[in-house]
Amino acid sequence: MITKAEFPISLKAYGDGPLQLSTDKSFRMFPQLEQEGDDIIGQANVQKILNDPVFMEFRNINILPLIYNEKNQQYNILVFDYNRTMGETDNIRRERGKRGRKHPVYRF
Repeated sequence: MITKAEFPISLKAYGDGPLQLSTDKSFRMFPQLEQEGDDIIGQANVQKILNDPVFMEFRNINILPLIYNEKNQQYNILVFDYNRTMGETDNIRRERGKRGRKHPVYRF
């Protein structure tokens, strides 16, 4: 509001539970993660992956998650701090046993 700058935002609405960001429309991140294996441990290993050009598209998306509880009619809006999240991520793990999903699930 102060600078009058405008930029697009990807609004993501989720029910209660862990935040899930699905922004890989070009389907490049999943194959890259699959090549790395199920468990990527250690900040240096994670940073190597996150600095890969495949993840550059994700860096440029402005995400504003909306977390809601429909039954109680409550919601929270979260500002997603990409730099902080990527700087503090020290492992990436593939979730197993999730049936009926179109894409694999990775927990960062």
